[in-house]
Amino acid sequence: MKIKTMLCLALCVALTISVQFASAEGYRTTVGEGADQIPLLVVTGTPYEMGFAVGSLMKEETHKVLQGFLHLARMGDEERFSDETLDAAWESVSPHTHEAFKEELRGIAEGSGLDLQDVIRAHMVPVVADYACSGVAFWGDRVENGHLLQIRNLDYETRAGLQDYPAVVIYIPKEGVPHVCPTFAGCAGANTGMNYA
Repeated sequence: MKIKTMLCLALCVALTISVQFASAEGYRTTVGEGADQIPLLVVTGTPYEMGFAVGSLMKEETHKVLQGFLHLARMGDEERFSDETLDAAWESVSPHTHEAFKEELRGIAEGSGLDLQDVIRAHMVPVVADYACSGVAFWGDRVENGHLLQIRNLDYETRAGLQDYPAVVIYIPKEGVPHVCPTFAGCAGANTGMNYA
């Protein structure tokens, strides 16, 4: 009797987990060990569905990253990062932004429970901010095998805490090329990545 009860409980837990993942169109696990563990998400579907999966599978982290990023930016310069300025930035870049990106943002907002305008505003902070990233490239006789070695440093303000919520997201779209993006929770787009092509 005890074994049957345990099996029933295990089955209920498994079904609950599979329903959670199925509704999110994705899966979350971790890579690495100890303090070096990083969430790894595999998301599938349309851009909206993949954004929804990211937002729901990393709901708490997405709130912390996007709200924290906006809060810190506004602490530094309230006028420069006001709703009006960030909305104007979106109005400027939106006509040149692929619909897939817009749909992913909408999915992140709905999956995480954040307001879409706040998600968009957080993504506009780098558009209006001053930041400079470092990079270096080595090739030829400077590298043991002669191949190009390129390094880029993302020089975002560490007080925003983005580095505390990293994620590796593997996107398997219904249409398009599968790709992977090392990123931060709730952040669409990529500063780096690889694709299947």
